[in-house]
Amino acid sequence: MKYIYYLITLVCLFIFLVYIGYGGPLAILFYIEDGFYGEKIFTKHSIPYDNLYATWVNRLIGLIFWSCIFINIILLFFRKMNMKTKGKISLVCLIILLFIIFIPKIF
Repeated sequence: MKYIYYLITLVCLFIFLVYIGYGGPLAILFYIEDGFYGEKIFTKHSIPYDNLYATWVNRLIGLIFWSCIFINIILLFFRKMNMKTKGKISLVCLIILLFIIFIPKIF
């Protein structure tokens, strides 16, 4: 579980550094305020992007995505927490991240 935790944290740290490096902190804020998915995915499934429900869900998904990234990075600083617990938390966050990234690509 220890190696899985460090691997997942390394992936999350890489994603964070890529976004900070190329877009800055405003890129992260953009994904939270404007939503994770663009208009293209909504037009593909013939959902109007002006729909309040669609934009709200899109923003919520962006918030959940970045929350999972930040939770994994913050877990590095909790030294007294059990490694098994850290591994379980990071594994749940990874599963959520994979759902957010790959579910729209499947459908």
